[in-house]
Amino acid sequence: MNLESLPRARKDAMNPSPRTPNVQDRNRRRAEARWLVVLLAGSLVMLLIVALAGRAVWAGLAPAPTPTLGRMPTPTVISGVAVVQQIQRLSRLETNSYSVQTVVTAERPGGFLGIGQQKVLVIVRGTVVAGIDLSKLGPQDVKVSPDGKRVKVKLPDVEILSRYLDEGATQLYDHQTGLFTKPDSSLVLEAQQMGMSRVMQAACEGGIMKRATEDGQRAMRDFLRIMGFDTVEFDASSVPPCPEDI
Repeated sequence: MNLESLPRARKDAMNPSPRTPNVQDRNRRRAEARWLVVLLAGSLVMLLIVALAGRAVWAGLAPAPTPTLGRMPTPTVISGVAVVQQIQRLSRLETNSYSVQTVVTAERPGGFLGIGQQKVLVIVRGTVVAGIDLSKLGPQDVKVSPDGKRVKVKLPDVEILSRYLDEGATQLYDHQTGLFTKPDSSLVLEAQQMGMSRVMQAACEGGIMKRATEDGQRAMRDFLRIMGFDTVEFDASSVPPCPEDI
């Protein structure tokens, strides 16, 4: 048989050319390469985990570092003079007040047939304030312990700091006059003064000086504890009497 007479396709089949890689071979090689990359990455991750775990174990077994002792700060102790200065900034410690409303009658006798006679009826409301004048406190009145935790104070005596009438609550209830007599405003002022004396007397009888002493110590104790003292003591002192000019 003459090969020249065979068709070209059959000739190629009888004399095959060198084989070229097909699509399946290329896909297989790509898959193998991907698996190789995954295996390498997994190995690196495992090595990293093992390294970190070993470091943590070593850190747990290693002895703790010995702390170094530095210079301890020196505690600040408040002096008695500093305490006095802080207290004096309060100026006055108004610890107790007493308010009373009362009715006062004031009369002025008249002459023949009641000429010049007057009588007023006044409702007054007054207030008395007691407390401590802290400007009278001196360095000798405050003693601080060496550790700065205790303080002993001798407070000035309680006194009446102010007394006044409430003008808004004070009113003239009645004013009677005799024949040919004009109302005298000075009699109203006299009645108000009498009313203030009664308010002051009622405050003293109600124990305003004693309550002001106790409240003053309580307020000062709270103030000194805020300053940092653990223990606050006061020199025992008797309760002063009310002023005599009531």
